[in-house]
Amino acid sequence: MFRAPTGYKHVSAKGGGKVLVPNEPIAAVVREALEGYASGCFASQVEVPRFFKRNPHFPKDRKDGSLRPMTVTRRLKKVVYAGYLEALKWKVAVREGKHEGLISY
Repeated sequence: MFRAPTGYKHVSAKGGGKVLVPNEPIAAVVREALEGYASGCFASQVEVPRFFKRNPHFPKDRKDGSLRPMTVTRRLKKVVYAGYLEALKWKVAVREGKHEGLISY
């Protein structure tokens, strides 16, 4: 029902439905960026899009190869990357997902 976030893809699950699984090598790039930001390897949020831009595997959202600032902000805030789900629009609070997280919560 939702589009897979960058770094994931949908695959058919046993018993029907679909589940998110890491989509390598993009998942590794997302993991490195999120862990780098969380650990302080990136001095600021501004360095994260520079990291993405330098990586040929990460999909860009502008023709010049850059990323919209909101693209990076959304990546840094998504609980899906930690193996959780949230859909505030439908009043679904943060809960553990059935997919593998790329990083720890």
